[in-house]
Amino acid sequence: MGKPLIDLTGKTFGRLSVIEKSGNSGGKSLWKCACLCGKEVVVRGVHLRQGRQVSCGCYRSENTSKRLTKHGHSKNGKISPTYIVWQNMIYRCNPENANLYPHYKHVHVCDKWKSFKGFLEDMGERPEGLTIDRIDGTLGYFKENCRWTDMATQNRNRKDNVWLNIDGEVMCRADAMKMLGLKSIKSANNYARKNNLFLNSQLVEITQ
Repeated sequence: MGKPLIDLTGKTFGRLSVIEKSGNSGGKSLWKCACLCGKEVVVRGVHLRQGRQVSCGCYRSENTSKRLTKHGHSKNGKISPTYIVWQNMIYRCNPENANLYPHYKHVHVCDKWKSFKGFLEDMGERPEGLTIDRIDGTLGYFKENCRWTDMATQNRNRKDNVWLNIDGEVMCRADAMKMLGLKSIKSANNYARKNNLFLNSQLVEITQ
């Protein structure tokens, strides 16, 4: 027998006032709420009771705007590239984000970088055309393990990279494709099959 329903109707959580029950999702009760800003939003009851959601999203937006304005990373409503890099890093490593977290559950953000101010102090502004890269992919995000790199360098540093040996020279698949004039991964796989090769994370022989 399931747990008895906790009626949240009429109760207030932060900026949210519960209007009525609004079905279920994943075995959890959903509640329609009115936010102080005037919007309505449907929220899981457990998130309301645990204080994980206190507004329709306006509270977070206001706080983000204040932080960005303070650090000079918001102009005419646009967020700076540096802030976007930090925001995406935090998002990837958040266990609530089920789609990405399985790939990043071993990756942790250091305490200092959990605030944008700390991240900015260590990494500075993001150089144009570059993105953040972990030098050792088995470790987390902290100053000594991170750098600004271009996507080509970052792709070479991926733990699932495919390394090839072309006439005695070891290189990643992307560089091998460029050297051989192959335009896509599909063409590289076709080339491998044609030459009776299997592309994986181990070294494989490939000839021009």
